[in-house]
Amino acid sequence: MFTFGAILATIFLFIFGVFLIWALIQLFRKKNTRKPFLLSGISLAVAIVGIVLVFIYPAPSATQNTAEKAESKTIKEDDKVTGASNQKKKSESEDKSKKEKQAAELKKTQALEESKKLKEQQAKEAELKKKKEAAELAKKQEQEIIALEEQKKKAAELEEKKKQEAKKKATAAATAPPVDTVYGQLPDKKLTKRSSELYSDEKNGITYIVGDNNNIFQVEVDFDMGLGINIEMDKSLLIEHAMDYMAGDADLIQTKSDREFVYESKKYNKKYDVLFVNDNDENIVTRVIVSKHM
Repeated sequence: MFTFGAILATIFLFIFGVFLIWALIQLFRKKNTRKPFLLSGISLAVAIVGIVLVFIYPAPSATQNTAEKAESKTIKEDDKVTGASNQKKKSESEDKSKKEKQAAELKKTQALEESKKLKEQQAKEAELKKKKEAAELAKKQEQEIIALEEQKKKAAELEEKKKQEAKKKATAAATAPPVDTVYGQLPDKKLTKRSSELYSDEKNGITYIVGDNNNIFQVEVDFDMGLGINIEMDKSLLIEHAMDYMAGDADLIQTKSDREFVYESKKYNKKYDVLFVNDNDENIVTRVIVSKHM
């Protein structure tokens, strides 16, 4: 307590002096001195308390000091031993902490390396996948282009085939004899089928005989005997009926008798036999027959 009182008295006496000087300066400047004087008074009171403590608790004797010094030395040695032990523990703790930190850093570094390797592997896999997809896409596009070219080629071939067929049909139509004529096809009108080769137009008294490919082989036109169609008098009428079943450019090329004739179409390169038939051996014609030339 002696030492504490002395220290307390010394410090606050110094503080008292500082505040007193401040108060005098404030007084000299004619400014407010209340606060400096108050603080200096408080400092003086605390210093007096310290002085009182010095007198109440005087300094120890020399023997006491020696014992205290010995005790203090022992304490210091104990403190030194304790400090060394604490220092050792602290050093060990620091070493342990350092090792743990190094291990943590190493583990962190390894983790980062693993993460880096994993990312690099994933990047490589992604790049390979991307290249593979690009290659597959390019292959697919190439296949589509090839397929499109094939389709275009087939379409062109089909179109060409259609054109050729149309050309053939047009050529065939141009070279085929007219319908409802010998060598041509049956007319598109109501006919009675009497057999696989015999058709008749009963209304007009016309009979058709067909041959290969359903082409007309022969046409017979019947006349009523009551009409009295004479070979000599009505020859032009009979020829007109015969001409109805031949190509339009057919011309007479041969007269076999007064009732047998041969006609030819140069356009279609076809020949026709024409026959006027009188069934009662008179000059009355009952049938005109136009057939393929034999």
